[in-house]
Amino acid sequence: MMKFSPGLFVSVITLVASMAWGQDDIEKYLLTDSLQIEALLDVASGQDHDDQEVAAQAFTQFGLAGRQFSGLSALNTVLEAKGYGAISQVSPGWLFGTRIDVGDHVTLGFNYQGNYFLTGFSEGTSESARYTYFTFLVNGGYRTQFAGMQIVPGLGMGISQSMLTLKPNGTEEISWTELHANNDLISTIGQLDFAVSLGLSVGKYITSNKGKERLLNVSVGMIFHPFSFNSPGVVGGEFNTVQVAGMPDMHSSGFNISLTWGLSPKSD
Repeated sequence: MMKFSPGLFVSVITLVASMAWGQDDIEKYLLTDSLQIEALLDVASGQDHDDQEVAAQAFTQFGLAGRQFSGLSALNTVLEAKGYGAISQVSPGWLFGTRIDVGDHVTLGFNYQGNYFLTGFSEGTSESARYTYFTFLVNGGYRTQFAGMQIVPGLGMGISQSMLTLKPNGTEEISWTELHANNDLISTIGQLDFAVSLGLSVGKYITSNKGKERLLNVSVGMIFHPFSFNSPGVVGGEFNTVQVAGMPDMHSSGFNISLTWGLSPKSD
């Protein structure tokens, strides 16, 4: 099996920092990618801002997401039998990404979504468990207008990282001596999967009083994981230090829904 060291946590830090900034700072920093994308598209199509209307509109999106896990029953059965808390079948999350509406019908983009920082440990009899996921998707769809709304059925492909963290109940700190003497330590099991998404989004363009476009969007769909890049393994300095044999599936497949707010630098 191929080993991965994804290093995908930078986007999470970006999202948390963006929520702390004011509106002016959000537009100044988060819209940089939208400006660059539109400029590249204009050059590629040979368009001049002075002579022709821009054919592409890019939005930097961020918002809330939730996922219902459909394949964790076997894992929960094992966790409860061993004294760990069961993983909740529904988890809140977040989403951050870029959407590009090209012409009248084409929509492209990418997004990051996960539940890091938004999930806790489920207390069990003697120990507890926490389940986190992180998904990166490249998306495409066909956009139509209906009653002032942008309707986009779409397909996405990418990768998902699922992680199961186990620890003794209530453990918040351990000394250096205990680290080497105690066998009941915190352990994390990780797995990297290929992800496919099918979904439908409904959005509405909103023009601000400064003439800038906004996009309020709701998306629903399913995320599947047809195969894994590696077997579940104990996460250490590298992604999987030691493989775990006979472990039930820990894919984050299931129904998902998101509500996002998109910012664009384009003015009418």
